[in-house]
Amino acid sequence: MGRVARALLCSSLACSIATAAGTPDADAVRQALALLHEDGAGPAACRERLAGLARGAADTLLEALAFPEAFVAENGPGLGNEARAILVDLLRERPEGEVVPLLHGILRRDLPFEAQRPLIEITGWLGDASSPEPLLELVARMPAERRQLRTIQRELESALAEILRRHPEAGLQLAVSAAKLELPLQCTAARALGAAGDCQGLAGLERLLGRSPELDRAALDALCELDPTDPDCLRDVLGLLAWHLASPDPGARLRAATAAGRHGGAGELEALLLLLEDPDGQVRAGARQALRRISGLDFGSAAGPWSAWQRRERQWYDARAAELLRLAAEDEPAQAYQALRELAGHPLYRRELASCMGPVVARRESDVAQAACCVLGRLGGPAAVAPLEALLADERPEVARAAASALAALGRG
Repeated sequence: MGRVARALLCSSLACSIATAAGTPDADAVRQALALLHEDGAGPAACRERLAGLARGAADTLLEALAFPEAFVAENGPGLGNEARAILVDLLRERPEGEVVPLLHGILRRDLPFEAQRPLIEITGWLGDASSPEPLLELVARMPAERRQLRTIQRELESALAEILRRHPEAGLQLAVSAAKLELPLQCTAARALGAAGDCQGLAGLERLLGRSPELDRAALDALCELDPTDPDCLRDVLGLLAWHLASPDPGARLRAATAAGRHGGAGELEALLLLLEDPDGQVRAGARQALRRISGLDFGSAAGPWSAWQRRERQWYDARAAELLRLAAEDEPAQAYQALRELAGHPLYRRELASCMGPVVARRESDVAQAACCVLGRLGGPAAVAPLEALLADERPEVARAAASALAALGRG
């Protein structure tokens, strides 16, 4: 037990592992893991042996993953990536209601830092919607000099984001739990909320915004990463960005401008034009980059040329957009193609145009529907996603492929 004794830094952990390591199931796990290193055996044999054990021994498999020192031969090979992957896969096959309570029990133990740190990643792999709170509590119990390490913050953010991708409904509860903790953990939780999708992540971020400038910056970074395809959610996101585009904090203005470049359009242009004359150089550069992303053009760093372009676009939209959308939806294919080409050249109104493209992509002429998919891909923006996703199941394979290609261009492939 020399290797185990050196690894264990507190008596409660030593007792826990000694108990787990002394069961018949633990012996079976050791024997199965040893197959990874036997000639003629390997991963398949190891997985088969552990799969037979998994039906009644999820706790032992979890202990082996969390505390590998007790489940490998003394002075022998450690629990490598291959063995970890097998254990994780088998535990994921078990019902969450069986594995998660066991995991939370481990998270709440009095463990030394060396045992706490691997549990962050393991919780990201196996946790459910209720796991962010015990995971945050685990990190909060770490010594201050350890939990404030950037590596720990990154690992925690990654684990929380992994949970939220599987369980976006956990977003609000994550924010509620994080709000009780110190500022660095609040910021880490806020950044992770960007992985929660649209409305679920937004609800959590709204709970955290306004508490401090540092937390606002982290939350705005997450807002930029949200994918608000729901129209109501997009409206709420843009409302929050409008508020922070005028924030007294230059860091918040910069991040709001970046998010406006990703999610915004004509409604955000006036605020971005004002930021081209911001006293902070980084904010000015961020506003210009946002305008470039919205427009696909670059008129430089002065507001005048951008304002002139805005006026031209507004005149075009008022005079031409409705008629072009009608032609694209109802006219002969040749005229529809011409209308679509002109529409594709005006991304400032991408949100308004995309929301009206349903009748065009639904046309029976597959060539026109494919062209409409390409236009939505070029216009970009969150509003283009919903009509394209609806076409993925289209009975015309060529239209479904065009929709998939446009979604891939939008980063949704």
